[in-house]
Amino acid sequence: GIDFDSPASIGKTLSILFHEDLSFTDLKPLFGTTGTIVSMVVNNRPPFGDVFCRFGTEVVYAEVKSFSMILCKAPTQGNNIPVKVQLDISLNGIDYMPCSTFNYVDGPVLHKITPAYGPVDGGNQIMLEGVNFRGDFELYCKIGEGNILAKVISNHRALCRVPPHKEGTI
Repeated sequence: GIDFDSPASIGKTLSILFHEDLSFTDLKPLFGTTGTIVSMVVNNRPPFGDVFCRFGTEVVYAEVKSFSMILCKAPTQGNNIPVKVQLDISLNGIDYMPCSTFNYVDGPVLHKITPAYGPVDGGNQIMLEGVNFRGDFELYCKIGEGNILAKVISNHRALCRVPPHKEGTI
């Protein structure tokens, strides 16, 4: 323990736990827009305390999913997109350890969907047209209640296969 020589502290002993530096076996994705969830597989994390992530100068609380899984939500980074920032992690909100870099990119913008109709039993494909579609970024179509992974064809086009759904407009 630590003893502090002061009349008000006589008889009090406090403890400090020392731990190894964290190591990471998997961080993904390393790019995205504001709100992107970065997952980190962490080795040798002590089983206590809050965890913080710092994207550049912006600090956010991390969500600890398990002893080895931590999630960090990329905060707003300003208007200078694209930009690369340092991604750090802390177990006390004071001392930060570098993890990697995170690249803020422009998010996809949808302009047009064709065709705008189809059978209720689904199975047909729809073409999405817009900008900032990336092949290395998971793009989903929310059709009714389901999220369908899109197939990115180019920076301006992607395809989604429509699931079965009830008659009507969605």
